[in-house]
Amino acid sequence: MGKRNKYGIEKKARNQEKPWMLNQIVVGIAELRNSYGSGHGKGKGFSGLTPHHARLAVGSTFNLVNLLWETYELKKACKL
Repeated sequence: MGKRNKYGIEKKARNQEKPWMLNQIVVGIAELRNSYGSGHGKGKGFSGLTPHHARLAVGSTFNLVNLLWETYELKKACKL
């Protein structure tokens, strides 16, 4: 085991982060909006996504922003 900071996070772990995985959340939400959103000249019969898809998109966005904010706060507190 490597050295840990005051929050118990192993310091070497930050070099092993996979930021491209987080990018997939952003790309997926953008694809939902582009494919199923009401913009881009959709026809009269277009119905869009169901409420559970909207909850998935909003929940995913909220969790991603929360993760990024908490990471920022941890780095600020630990001077990582």
